[in-house]
Amino acid sequence: MTGESVSLGSPSGAAPVRGAQHIDPVDDALRALELFSLSPLALGGVHVRGWHGPRRQALLGWLRRACLAGAAGGWHVLPHHTEADQLDAVTDLAESLRQGRPVVRAGLLDRFAGGVVVLQRAERVSPGLAARLASALDSQRIALLALDESLPDEDGPGPVLLDRLALS
Repeated sequence: MTGESVSLGSPSGAAPVRGAQHIDPVDDALRALELFSLSPLALGGVHVRGWHGPRRQALLGWLRRACLAGAAGGWHVLPHHTEADQLDAVTDLAESLRQGRPVVRAGLLDRFAGGVVVLQRAERVSPGLAARLASALDSQRIALLALDESLPDEDGPGPVLLDRLALS
């Protein structure tokens, strides 16, 4: 399944076809997500292309339950508009002034460590955020579920992320 896009449906309603066989996109997606749920950090991540709706929500609900049953790091949703610098630990200036000593606030990557990060609207992620997530994937700090809502004729998430995901 690597290298093939798993689609959960399109506005036209056309199902993908390989050769002369009809392939159910939901069945295909379930297989990919089942593999991912077995060891998210080892696989790195999965790219799911499909519109927001009841089918995708059902798949994500199943995956969340499966991952939470076996993962210690939790399930975290990351909007595509998150700034890349929010991922890193920073000095909290206001709290440092109040306490009279440096106070470091954990970044999102520290909070998400060991867990599954659901990147919503992955096709719209900024290059800076994509690079920081790619670095976290390389060091196996997180597992990434990239949700892609792009149209068939539009570009999806950049190769900096897709190249690091085991299933697409």
